[in-house]
Amino acid sequence: VVRTNAKALLSGVDWNRHGFGPVLASVGLALGGLLHTVFIPSGPAVLEPFKPIASHPGVDPLWPTEGVEFVHDGADTPRADKVGLIATSELALQHLRVCWENRDGAYNCGRCEKCLRTMVPLKLVGALGKARQFPDRIALEDLEGMAVGRPDRWEYLLGRIRSSRLAAAEWAGIVAAIERAFARSSWSRSR
Repeated sequence: VVRTNAKALLSGVDWNRHGFGPVLASVGLALGGLLHTVFIPSGPAVLEPFKPIASHPGVDPLWPTEGVEFVHDGADTPRADKVGLIATSELALQHLRVCWENRDGAYNCGRCEKCLRTMVPLKLVGALGKARQFPDRIALEDLEGMAVGRPDRWEYLLGRIRSSRLAAAEWAGIVAAIERAFARSSWSRSR
């Protein structure tokens, strides 16, 4: 576990576009005496719609030194599918942390867009109840009220829900709440 004050020091920098990638690399370089290869987990898959971000498969391999190699890992798999892979590991389910808001001091608040975007795929693969760091249910009011940052991520999830043979009644409320969040976010962006 590594703790850093880098985000606070870079408060004037767009964290998603320019900050977190170099910070991940700096941690890898700081631990270079202990590590030979540093794996940086990818966000979006290479074939998903591109949005400039601070960690990218074309940039991350440019951080190495003579003693430390950097590998941008997992860019071949969409994020929602990665959650299915994580769900196969009890250890990962016990410690999975995605929340950066940490509302009310929670490890994963279960209410922000990033937590919800993880909880829906966990529910899809039947692992939400096993993920101890998340609430065991998805609150529809939180889904409906979330700020949709990247609609393409949610569209992919909606496609997965619709193409699965899940109980329609169980998922109808979730689909409707996501669609209402889309409509509200689209309206907000258009203003």
